[in-house]
Amino acid sequence: MPDGWELGIEKAQRSALVSVVAVNYNGLHLLKQSLPSIAAQDYPLHEVTIVDNASIDNSVQYITESFPTYRCLRSKTNLHYTRAMNLGIRESRGDLLLLINNDVVLDPSFVSNMHAAARRHPDVGIFGPKILFHGTQLIQYAAGRLYRREHEVPSRLHCQMRYVHWILGAAWMIRRGVLERIGLLDEENYTGYYDETDFQMRALKRGIKMIYVPSALAWHIGKATFLAGSESYAYDLTRGYISFGIIHLPLGDIMVRVVKVLGASAIDIVTGTRSDARRDLLARGRLLALLRSLEKLPLTLKRRIQLRQALMRERGCN
Repeated sequence: MPDGWELGIEKAQRSALVSVVAVNYNGLHLLKQSLPSIAAQDYPLHEVTIVDNASIDNSVQYITESFPTYRCLRSKTNLHYTRAMNLGIRESRGDLLLLINNDVVLDPSFVSNMHAAARRHPDVGIFGPKILFHGTQLIQYAAGRLYRREHEVPSRLHCQMRYVHWILGAAWMIRRGVLERIGLLDEENYTGYYDETDFQMRALKRGIKMIYVPSALAWHIGKATFLAGSESYAYDLTRGYISFGIIHLPLGDIMVRVVKVLGASAIDIVTGTRSDARRDLLARGRLLALLRSLEKLPLTLKRRIQLRQALMRERGCN
């Protein structure tokens, strides 16, 4: 067989391959729900890479024994979510990368429907599914909108494919070409929240289209990948919230974000001393994140300038 044919076959296989990438940290109870749903996919051409952030709950043993074909990358230290996800992306081979949280359960046709959407829309770079609250038929995310459980939005709604400006990071798919064009997730400024929002903003500014795929269903446990109510949860959320503002938003909007964080922290401190001690931890996490953001401000501003300059070069402006 001529060499060109072999290269063509290899390229075709890579374009059909969907690389599923997930990050885990002491999430054995979550993996026991999410990994079987990946194994049950009716789309055969997929690979799975799981980056484990130094778990001590037998997660790695479960992965390697129950799913021996999955690639498990074990870090000796906790890399945090964004850095670990980038590691998994680098180790993947497919032209389509499905990034999911370890607390997401996929419908058996999820990968098939996402791949079909990518084939039908070659001009689109990023794809998002319909995400339901775990154990329900109520929508958490659909068509660029995020809902609370108490909104009770039924899954029968939002059934039309459409272009969107934001996709929930619990489960989303990216073409490798987009990564090659704009880079990986920003692991210097985001530890676990707003990393997907930052990436999507960078993509949109370069004219890369994003589309909502209603036929791809996933169930999200939510606030499980990052322990809700903990100091680390508040830190990661606030760090991402402030970093995104500094990098992408006008000065006035940045100041509004800082005031909101300070206000929320003050309320948590007062409430925590009276009734709920956990609120003290939330306040501490937020304030530590603000201090860290201040410490990293020169680097974050440098990132803002670099992205602006890169966008101007790409648009042909000198």
